[in-house]
Amino acid sequence: MKKLTFSLFAFLFVSTLCFAQQASVPVSQTVQTPVVMKTLAGKVDLVTIGDTTKGTKSELVVVAEDGQ
Repeated sequence: MKKLTFSLFAFLFVSTLCFAQQASVPVSQTVQTPVVMKTLAGKVDLVTIGDTTKGTKSELVVVAEDGQ
């Protein structure tokens, strides 16, 4: 029983070291997408809350000052 416990502990310890090595990526290799910001003035017409279990997305409907 002691050998089994020690073997399991050793395996888990070594596997955590392996996963830690795969997770480390140099900062120079990361891809950053630019953030685009848009401004809109208007009135909020409808807010829909999404539900991930049903696969629906959140939605925000805004009516601009010119009616669009």
